[in-house]
Amino acid sequence: MKILLKTTSFLVIGIILASAEIGYSRAFIFPTQGQSREQQNQDLSECYSRAQEETDFNPSRPIPKKDRESQPAMRRRQENIQAYNQIVNTCLQERGYRVQ
Repeated sequence: MKILLKTTSFLVIGIILASAEIGYSRAFIFPTQGQSREQQNQDLSECYSRAQEETDFNPSRPIPKKDRESQPAMRRRQENIQAYNQIVNTCLQERGYRVQ
């Protein structure tokens, strides 16, 4: 159980650090159905996985050097970020969270 919690915590921290690097807007997630911290971590992890599967995008991957200099590549990345965030937000709302 502790290993799962640590793994989930590292995943969440990794996503937060990656998001800060690429300019995500910060979201606040509020449980509306009394979810425990453990349940919140599990839901976040599952929603991140769902977003990665549906967008084929992982925001924690570093931006390749050649893409940093390409406007079309950076535009695609921003579109991927928006799609990824929308899926995560929808997933969390479906599980009883308010996302702001």
